[in-house]
Amino acid sequence: MKTIASFTVDHDLIVPGIYISRIDGDVITYDLRTRYPNAGDYMDHLTMHSVEHMFATLIRNSPVGDQVIYFGPMGCQTGFYLLMRDTVPPRDVYRLVRDTLLAVVRHTGEMFGAERKNCGNYRNLNLFSAKEECRRFYDLLPETPTDMAYPATPDAAAPVPPAPPAHFGVLAAMQEELEGLLPRMTEVQERTVAGIVCRTGTLNGKKVSIACAGVGKVNAALCTTVLISILGCNRIINTGVAGALSPDLKPLDLVVADRLVQYDMDTSAVGDPVGYLSGAGLNRIYLESDSDLRAALMSRAAAEGVPCRAGMIATADRFVASSEQKSEIRAAFPDAAVCEMEGAAVAQVCTLFHVPCLILRAVSDCADGSSSMDYPTFKVRAAATSASLTASLIAGAR
Repeated sequence: MKTIASFTVDHDLIVPGIYISRIDGDVITYDLRTRYPNAGDYMDHLTMHSVEHMFATLIRNSPVGDQVIYFGPMGCQTGFYLLMRDTVPPRDVYRLVRDTLLAVVRHTGEMFGAERKNCGNYRNLNLFSAKEECRRFYDLLPETPTDMAYPATPDAAAPVPPAPPAHFGVLAAMQEELEGLLPRMTEVQERTVAGIVCRTGTLNGKKVSIACAGVGKVNAALCTTVLISILGCNRIINTGVAGALSPDLKPLDLVVADRLVQYDMDTSAVGDPVGYLSGAGLNRIYLESDSDLRAALMSRAAAEGVPCRAGMIATADRFVASSEQKSEIRAAFPDAAVCEMEGAAVAQVCTLFHVPCLILRAVSDCADGSSSMDYPTFKVRAAATSASLTASLIAGAR
């Protein structure tokens, strides 16, 4: 079977840029490669779809719009194809692409084609995402066109793809646990996925998406999946409050997870230890947070004089409010520092997606019979402490 032309190009040599992919009669196919192939940094569907709506509309309304045949995303999520009549010289197409990218970035109106009657998936659009992708590509392109042929040798390509820019996903179980972050964000765009309201914007110069997951492991796992697979987050922070299990912890102390366990996962009847997670990519009891994020967080906490320690977080679909329940957890997992209802589920999803995560908890109560009294008192203050430190961590990320 004949190999199609695009499969004959060595993708290990391609770097972001504009290339002539093929010529068929009077039609030239341009490869607008916005990202490095096979580097782990891919556009999510929302971004591809949003760029398609904005770029296609603007380029078709350019002075040579009648020479545009097609514009659309690549299935590999690393760029777009633009098909033009050869009446427009390649050097002019290059300038046209840059001008159109800039027009998307500077657009002040609404998203094009964002109504039900205009699009088959009209809810899956976000103007901010389109602007960010176009700004990123525009900044990579030199003002003067260069050779638009694919690199033929390793020397012609960039040696190492740069690390993708940080896109933090921050989730919490309750809206109060995000209140300290929302006012700090700018250029905020909102969308709802699977009932989860997600807000994407800029926080301390970094792209951030935040979402209120709801209480419990399933809600947390769903929200984490949405942040990673739909919004394209490549670092996850789960912030919130927890009950103290360790006797030396007091309200407003911070615990950043080094290990996490789902203590209500129990298949011991068939010979597994309590907490054992089976399945592809798991087969373990303990999950881990990212060591670099954890070290950075603890360093910032120390600099700000905030009590913070690394420790094990115990997760279950259970609000612990008695000394008996607290003793049960400590008996099974003596090293557990705090208990809560989401962290290990977030860590499980991140483990399977190979996305680094940080699970941060501020102690709000003592997880015993007094929780009904002191939980409402400390919840807001504890959440504010976590939010402040989260914002500081994001500001220092690269």
